[in-house]
Amino acid sequence: MGAIRVLLADDHAVLRDSLRAFLGMYPDLEVVGEASDGVETLAQAMALRPDILLLDMAMPNLGGLEVLRRIRKDLPDCKVVVLTQHEVPAYILPALQAGAKGYLLKKAGGSEVVQAVRAVARGESVLHPGVAKYVIEAAVHRIAQRPVPNADPHPPEGDVGAVTGDPGLIDQLLDLRPAHRGDGHSRLHSFTHQGSFHGPREAPSGDSRSSLV
Repeated sequence: MGAIRVLLADDHAVLRDSLRAFLGMYPDLEVVGEASDGVETLAQAMALRPDILLLDMAMPNLGGLEVLRRIRKDLPDCKVVVLTQHEVPAYILPALQAGAKGYLLKKAGGSEVVQAVRAVARGESVLHPGVAKYVIEAAVHRIAQRPVPNADPHPPEGDVGAVTGDPGLIDQLLDLRPAHRGDGHSRLHSFTHQGSFHGPREAPSGDSRSSLV
């Protein structure tokens, strides 16, 4: 299997330069292009056909949400990881519903970005901890509005599957559509550590600095 081909889309050149330098230190990752606005992002994506698009939501000319929708429609094999400063449901939930497979905040560590790219390339979904709480709250709210037929009135504590009647219902309600492992359970990861993106000063000497659970 070749390197994971990544397209960077952000209107800040400094961040793109830092990401390119940092990701370039990993032999399994290849930055194939950059874009500074939404229109250019779509053009680059169609021309380069990357495996992963690292996308900021606040893009000039064409917003990140519309880019997501068009990528999902016209380039479904390209998986989008949002990398943004916006940590509010008004951005998070529409992005996930539009097809984003990951949602990271720009305060994430560089190793977290690397692990997210790898995880999404494997067909998994990744959320930053600050984002995951909003997804869970939204899913719980929608579950509360939707009666579950034949649900056990006294389910075991902590058994989400027993409460909802379907272990994958949260993913389905938010339209995440993550890939599945061989045992049939969807995989949705969240980072265990928070930090800031440090750029190329971090060395790719292993992934012990942060981990996915």
